Amino acid sequence: MKIRISKVVCILSLFFYTVSFSQISLPKVFSNNMVLQRDILIPVWGNAKPNVTIIAKLADAESTTKTDREGKWFLRLPKLKAGGPYTLNIVEKGKSESKLELKNILIGDVWLASGQSNMEFQVQQTKDAKAEIVNANYPNIRFLFVEQDKKLSPQTDIKTKGWKICDTNNVKDVSAVAYFFARKIQHDEHVPLGIVQCTWGGTPIQSWTSREKLLSSPITKNDAIANDTLTENNFFRDSINQNIFWNIVYNPKNNSDKIFSQTEYDDAAWSKVEMPKVIKDFGIGKYEGIMWMRKKIVLPDSFSTKKVTLHIGHPEMNYSLYFNGYEICKTVWNANPDHSYTIPSQFVK
Repeated sequence: MKIRISKVVCILSLFFYTVSFSQISLPKVFSNNMVLQRDILIPVWGNAKPNVTIIAKLADAESTTKTDREGKWFLRLPKLKAGGPYTLNIVEKGKSESKLELKNILIGDVWLASGQSNMEFQVQQTKDAKAEIVNANYPNIRFLFVEQDKKLSPQTDIKTKGWKICDTNNVKDVSAVAYFFARKIQHDEHVPLGIVQCTWGGTPIQSWTSREKLLSSPITKNDAIANDTLTENNFFRDSINQNIFWNIVYNPKNNSDKIFSQTEYDDAAWSKVEMPKVIKDFGIGKYEGIMWMRKKIVLPDSFSTKKVTLHIGHPEMNYSLYFNGYEICKTVWNANPDHSYTIPSQFVK
């Protein structure tokens, strides 16, 4: 799994047009509460009527440009030092009714937090999550969540609900890595911090790579060409297959959960592994699927008919736990911050 947090020195130019405000529209990356990068010429772009003059004002800075024949426009505001809050006003020259206004804008450092499940891992799933959430009062840290969305071609905008201020109400769903990173950097640098969170667990690097780059490598070229035959129906079939897969995970077939979990089951023919280890170290090669594991625990007589607590670390997987034939839990991937379980006294022998 890869972790990537990289500096964004301009507001990502792949984000484009979105909801209209009067005659002017902006990409969704621009909203109230956003953070813009300090000490650079600040890029702002959008859409309006063709061949008109657009004026943008931020703090004491102002810039103008003309829209092209399609109504697209792009400009850069002068460099600003860290600070704020400011208001960004964008208007068509001579048309005050077209003014678009974005408020509570900070100037600071903007970072991209990207990666897989370890980057998706949320603040509410961390150790001491309740205390972290209650104390998350950092008005100079802002987050922009890029929602997960599957498309067959490059898009001109992202799906997002806009920039959110880091507080008790908004922090629980934030990437834990991104949150603690932002808090540390903001404390050290004493400037506003903006985090663009774009994460998707289990995604291969190819899905984050442009088609042009994939075609340039003999390793990925054929797969990239094969992707040209995909349709929306492939997404639908994938969803069906995922539902079937998770149904098997949570509802074991052939009564295996009733057989393998019983104390009298003979597991002498099963392979033995030392734990903790990851599956790739089991000597069975690459494996994706369901695995059953059993361990015999010998308890002192004094434990008999008393409830006990079982601590199993933090397995990076979905699992069901059985104790003396009784199901103790079913977990969802990374949903449980704590993996300690109380075994009822009637199950302890």
